[in-house]
Amino acid sequence: MSSQKRFPESETFYASCVARDGDAILLCGPPGSGKSTLALQLMERGFSLVSDDRVQLKGRLVRAPSALEGLLEVRGVGIIRTPFVTNARVILKVLLGGQGARLPSAEKDPQTGAVVLHINGCLPGDSSRVAAAFLACRGTYDWVVGAGGDTAGI
Repeated sequence: MSSQKRFPESETFYASCVARDGDAILLCGPPGSGKSTLALQLMERGFSLVSDDRVQLKGRLVRAPSALEGLLEVRGVGIIRTPFVTNARVILKVLLGGQGARLPSAEKDPQTGAVVLHINGCLPGDSSRVAAAFLACRGTYDWVVGAGGDTAGI
């Protein structure tokens, strides 16, 4: 069965994704920007893999193309098989490869409505910053100012 039949009318694009309790972090950036490494670091913090390298997105829902389910490339190690989540709702979209502002303006992704975070992706502490933003998106922390300044409706 093709992944398109299992997840119809979806868009497939290059990204990695992890989730916790049904809520997902979409990791986007050019090749070599650290998407898989950041996914692995977040998995070490209790997140589960949704997809590595490519994702299928339908509205706010994300999943792996069937051929990539449970596969994660660990650079310098190889491709490993890991437990994975079949569907999750994107609440945070992380754009890797640049340097975000110290106190960024609130930004939402027009396609998913998710909070957008700009980070380097390869700096020490980036996984902590992403985890903190995820918790703020879920309401565990309160946004005072920054990327998710107005998270109503997430």
